[in-house]
Amino acid sequence: MSNTPISYEQAGVSIDAGNALVEDIKPFVQQTLQRSGTLSSIGGFGGLFDVTAAGYKDPILVAATDGVGTKLKIAIDTNRHSTIGQDLVAMCVNDLLAMGAEPLFFLDYFATSELDVTTTAEVVKGIANACKDCNVALIGGETAELPGMYHPKDYDLAGFCVGAMERETIFPSKNIQAGDHVIGLASSGIHSNGYSLVRKIVQMNGYEWDDIAPFGDGIKTMADYLLAPTTLYVSSTLPAIKDDKIKAFANITGGGITENLPRVLPDNMAAHIDLSSWVLPPLFAWLAQNGPVEAIEMLRTLNCGIGATVIASSENVDAVISHYESFGIKAYDIGVLKAKTDEEVIYQGLDQFLPAVDLVELPSANKKNVAILISGRGSNMLSLVKAMQAASFPAQCCVVISDKKDAAGLELAEQQGIKTVLVDRSEFNSKAEFEAQMQKELAAHEAEYICAAGFFQVLSAEFCDAWSGKIINIHPSLLPAFKGLNTHQRAIDLGVQYSGASVHHITAKIDDGPIVMQKIVPVRKEDTADDLAARILKEEHALYPQALKKLILSQD
Repeated sequence: MSNTPISYEQAGVSIDAGNALVEDIKPFVQQTLQRSGTLSSIGGFGGLFDVTAAGYKDPILVAATDGVGTKLKIAIDTNRHSTIGQDLVAMCVNDLLAMGAEPLFFLDYFATSELDVTTTAEVVKGIANACKDCNVALIGGETAELPGMYHPKDYDLAGFCVGAMERETIFPSKNIQAGDHVIGLASSGIHSNGYSLVRKIVQMNGYEWDDIAPFGDGIKTMADYLLAPTTLYVSSTLPAIKDDKIKAFANITGGGITENLPRVLPDNMAAHIDLSSWVLPPLFAWLAQNGPVEAIEMLRTLNCGIGATVIASSENVDAVISHYESFGIKAYDIGVLKAKTDEEVIYQGLDQFLPAVDLVELPSANKKNVAILISGRGSNMLSLVKAMQAASFPAQCCVVISDKKDAAGLELAEQQGIKTVLVDRSEFNSKAEFEAQMQKELAAHEAEYICAAGFFQVLSAEFCDAWSGKIINIHPSLLPAFKGLNTHQRAIDLGVQYSGASVHHITAKIDDGPIVMQKIVPVRKEDTADDLAARILKEEHALYPQALKKLILSQD
């Protein structure tokens, strides 16, 4: 036992950094405290707010709390933190609008492993700016430095907002009836829900966040589109509520229109939504096409370009649309309410909802030629091919070679417009002859890299040496553990807690080459070998394109 004194900072928490943060954000927070009703100043133990001073006679308080989900991962990965604070505020204040409440004050919670003053200040400034835009007081918050709870540079956010409405106010209105219209308010993008799906699709297709988006203007990156901050509907919607122009407001968050619109409708009403009344933005169309994701799943997961909906009587539709557009928010008459017979939301035009995406033409002259070797179904081959079809991916598939004529992957490759070649091992007298023919085909198609994707032949040392550093394989375990076959059952039998997938260089020794990338997959107590295999295969489909891209860029 040491008698040397230890400080809080040596344990991983810096009081000085916390004090520096307070000084940095103070001017921005102070601007929000000018809101009438605010009695607080920054640095107190709690926040004070006088609701009557804000103009309320007989107020009902309404509270909302939320976070921003895995959109945070993109902000962290790209070191872009200036707009994520608006997402946090928007997720809370927009929910209060659905109750007819005016947001009054906000508190935030920021948790991280080690306080980075620059990053944290950027986030809090974004929160303060959004609060100012909504006339909301940022009266308090908590910055928690929790060593060991988070990975380095990771952080989490939560927000808490309180609003008010007069006791006599009834919102959503009890006068919602058949014949009322549903007006859709345009979103700025994905807002802050569904990012686990979004990130999965982007990764499966081999994109990095800083890659030029294939569906946009040829200038903006994936991150530019995916980090677009959630729209704040407060300043435009509160006047419409107070003037009785709208009967209800629904924030379209997780669950899409399908799950959120019914939350503000009477039990006997159903919304009939005309999907041709607005154009699905290219970002959403690209996600649907490249998941792929079915139309009905898109509508129950993402906002699909409609960030909020309002209900208005038929005679007020034009006035409501004009009102929102005067605030710079595009509005669409997207449906009508009818007596409910079964479903709460009925979509019209579902079959035509997902348009084909016009991809941005980007230079591909520097793409490397990659040959893919298969013996079976070709699911990893397909994930590679789809990723390489992206304009910004640094490689293209020049040929798919199979050693078995009945390999299902051959047909899959042909469906993608990829050249296929059969080099049937059974037709050669020796491995040397078989590999000589393989080399001829690789040379004929000008292959520069090789990816083995379910290729069952063991290649010779001579073949591997000829492609040293440029031939890789994917294996369903965390190498060097569980080389060879039956990896999933062996992992379960030994009671390991984690398995996964490994992309590695191919050498003459089976599953023994240097690792390029790995992905961890937890092993659940109830897992069968098939369960574990299915979950790992999904991760393989995302991992293999990333590893190929990493390999090529590291050697370029």
